[in-house]
Amino acid sequence: IRSCTGEVRTNLPGVWFGGTFPQMAKRADRMAVVRSFATNDASHNHIPILTGRHPSGAAMGALCARGTGTLHPRSGIPMNTVIIPEAVAPDLKLGKPTATFGLPRIEAQVAGAGTIGSLYKGFVRNGNPEQLGNFNLKLPRDRFVDRYQLLGELDGLKRRLDRTGEVDEISQVERQAYDLLLRGVADAFDLSKEDPKTLERYRKGDPKKHGDGAPLNLQHFLLARRLVEAGCRVVTLNFGRWDFHSNSFKELKKKYLPLWDQGVTALVEDLHERGMDADVSFVAWGEFGRTPKINKNAGRDHWPQVGGALLAGGGMKAGQV
Repeated sequence: IRSCTGEVRTNLPGVWFGGTFPQMAKRADRMAVVRSFATNDASHNHIPILTGRHPSGAAMGALCARGTGTLHPRSGIPMNTVIIPEAVAPDLKLGKPTATFGLPRIEAQVAGAGTIGSLYKGFVRNGNPEQLGNFNLKLPRDRFVDRYQLLGELDGLKRRLDRTGEVDEISQVERQAYDLLLRGVADAFDLSKEDPKTLERYRKGDPKKHGDGAPLNLQHFLLARRLVEAGCRVVTLNFGRWDFHSNSFKELKKKYLPLWDQGVTALVEDLHERGMDADVSFVAWGEFGRTPKINKNAGRDHWPQVGGALLAGGGMKAGQV
């Protein structure tokens, strides 16, 4: 059973990719393809792939933040971040996604911390202009520091009375807010600071236009790399919110898969050229595969029995299937 989009030879002997992935095919030696990935859940459920079915119900990003701390000690960047396309194009309106693909479910599941505590939930960059405005320091730095030191002295008095030496949750939040403001965390989210040549790699069409459930731009891929560079340990990147059961090949070939081809290639190449590929793992997957046979509406249906995953970097052995 073959695809309607054809195929393209990769730079690995005997390995072919779908015809809509010519750029990835040229760099297949830097990727590893897993053909036996399965969740056995056909309900568009994010939880199995995000938690590894961990009993806490916490996404891997939340579990990582619990081990590393919620903020990077140097940059103040959130260690667990979720990026949706609107993060780089606040005016983007991705149609009217159903509840399955909507922002509330992304915030609850993709950024979820299960039973380990809301402190470890992922920071969701949602495109709200006011959100990053809260990261900028509007008070003169010296006055802010003076006020914070006074608060610290008062807090210190209380802590000396506490024999356990534990920091309560309010004090921890205050410390995080101070770190975020003074260390300029907003810089990591500012794509205007990026080299124009690098920025061009991630461009595709008008960033404010969209298809049905996907942005026609790739700058959120670049934002993911910038956050990792600033110290974020886990970035979860949301690429598409679609569920094609009809007319799949025309839509995918025309809009979505060429975007995916360009975005993955740009990110994998970028990490390699910056010497980050040994330390950063790129993992791409969805919640299930699609039926091998094409249905009567020229589409494919849910197939949780088996799907695929794409890996790169992280010291993994690439160039294999």
